Amino acid sequence: MNELWLAYEGGGSKTRIVLATPGGDVIDSISASGASPLYITRRDYGKEMRAILKKIFRKVRTANGRVAVAGLAAPMDRDLVEDMLSEAFEGVHVIRTSETEVGLAWFDLPAGIVMVAGTGASCVARDESGNQVVSGGYGPQFSDEGSGYWIGREAIAAVIRAEQGRSNDTQLRERLLRFLGLERLWDIHDIESNRYGHVYPPKVAAFAEEVFEAARAGDTVADGILRAASKTLGKMIVSVAQRSTIQARPVPVVLTGGVFNAYPFIAGPLQGAMSQSRIKLKAFSPVPEPVRGVFKVLQRRLKGNS
Repeated sequence: MNELWLAYEGGGSKTRIVLATPGGDVIDSISASGASPLYITRRDYGKEMRAILKKIFRKVRTANGRVAVAGLAAPMDRDLVEDMLSEAFEGVHVIRTSETEVGLAWFDLPAGIVMVAGTGASCVARDESGNQVVSGGYGPQFSDEGSGYWIGREAIAAVIRAEQGRSNDTQLRERLLRFLGLERLWDIHDIESNRYGHVYPPKVAAFAEEVFEAARAGDTVADGILRAASKTLGKMIVSVAQRSTIQARPVPVVLTGGVFNAYPFIAGPLQGAMSQSRIKLKAFSPVPEPVRGVFKVLQRRLKGNS
C-alpha cells in the first residue's frame, strides 16, 4: 500500500487541499470554501468538507494508498479539521503548522519575516530560537490594512466617491457592477449581508482581483489603491523587523498570499517602505502556491524526528 500525504490550507477565502506522494508528486488538488471561523459556521464548514474528504478518500483507494500524514496550515478551526481527517483517514498523523512556518520552509529559511496578505493581512517575524513578534492580524473590522479585503473595500469606496463627483472617474465602477451583478450602484444596498449590515468579507476581498486587472489596464485609481496597500504592508514589515531579535543580515522577508498576484504594482512601493528600516531587509519573490509549502514543512518536521 502506497504512503500518501495531505496538505490542507484553510484561508479566509479558500480551502486548498493537495494529495501527493511524500516526494511531492500530486495525485489530486481541490479548492473549496474559506475555512476561517470569522466567515463560516462550524456546522456549514464541516458539512462541506466531510463531503470533499469522502471524494479524496476514493482517490486514495484508487491509488492503492493510505494517507499517513496530513499538514494543517492557515486560520481555521483546527480541532474540527483534525477530527474530520481522523474520521476520513484512519491512523493519519496530523501535524499542525502555520503560514509563518510554511513561508520560511518554502525557502528553507531557519528565521525571517513572513508577510501574509490574502483576505486578511498579518506579518510575523520569527527569530532563530522561535520567538515571534506580530503586526496586524486583528481582522477586517479593526486591522488587515493592505489585505485583499482592504483593497476591495477601498476600491468600492472609490467607486462611490466617483459616482457622487467627489473623486476621479474610474473603470472600477463598471467592473464592480458586473462583479456584483448590479444594474446601478445604489442597488449595492440590496447585497446579502449579515444582520449588522456587513457584506461577506471574502466577497469584498475577491473584488481585489478586479482592482489588479484595472491597474493592468492603466486605471490610475486602482493603481493608487495598490500603491497605498503596498506601502502599508511595507510598514508592517519594518515594524516587526525593528522589534524582532533575528540575527540574520539582511533579514529575509517572505511574501505570501493573493495580494501578491499584483506584485508588479506592489514591488516598488513595498521596497520603498522597507528601505525606511534601520535594519537591512531582503525580500524574496512571492510564494507561488502556499499549500505546496505545507509539504516542505512536513518533510522538514519528519526528517527532524527521524
